[in-house]
Amino acid sequence: MVPVTFEYSQASLQDYVDCRRRFQLRYLEGYSWPAVEAEPVLEHEQNGLRGQQFHRLLERYYAGIPADLIENSIRDAVILDWWRAFRRDPPISVPETIQMPEARLSVSLAGRRLTAIFDLLAVDPGQRLLIVDWKTGRYRPSREVMAARLQTLVYPFVAVEAGTSVFGGPVDPARVSMLYWFAHYPDQSHVFHYSDFQHEAARRTLHHLLDEIEQTDPAFSWPLTPDHALCKYCVFRSLCDRGVEAGQESPDLDDEGWRNTLSLEDVEEIPY
Repeated sequence: MVPVTFEYSQASLQDYVDCRRRFQLRYLEGYSWPAVEAEPVLEHEQNGLRGQQFHRLLERYYAGIPADLIENSIRDAVILDWWRAFRRDPPISVPETIQMPEARLSVSLAGRRLTAIFDLLAVDPGQRLLIVDWKTGRYRPSREVMAARLQTLVYPFVAVEAGTSVFGGPVDPARVSMLYWFAHYPDQSHVFHYSDFQHEAARRTLHHLLDEIEQTDPAFSWPLTPDHALCKYCVFRSLCDRGVEAGQESPDLDDEGWRNTLSLEDVEEIPY
């Protein structure tokens, strides 16, 4: 069974939607990663580390550290380019009353915990709540791809559900939006507006996913994804007899390791 202390997240739920066997191996059986994700490995790892460093810079910025001090501390040319792109084309209309970088919120759902770690939560209480997520991948996924990601469903849901305890009053879903900002395309953000209808649809979808996970017998191997293209970059592929070689990095792979060409048909239907 799923451990009682387990906290669901957009990442774990995305693993389940992409491939139930991957979820089982990673979260229930606790396998370490037996294979690398992509070649060239060093370049892929370096891009990931740069993304983490960039997130820390923006955390400092929204915590009130002067921009000049942050820029003078940057030694990596790629990160400096991202930073200057951010300074030139930052997310627009960000609420200023409350700004919470790297905020971690957790809510109860179907007797379980659902957790989200937000790159930035910006709130004008009683007016607007904006969720900002920084993306440093070299390629900009389409709006349709981003709409299908569990992150786009989970983050607004958690923000609304946690609103009363965090912001001192209920959060109106119609006043919530989520913005994906792309370091390589700083003036081409994707913005998704939330609503009461979407919030209740998200609740039903998440309940369904958690019920399905909790009711699946862990004594048997869970189904593999029918989409073999997803296996190319999966670290567990050798355990499923779907290859041992790392996938070559391509325009179809972003900094989080998922295909930018993913279509709405590649994941289970999400009523959002």
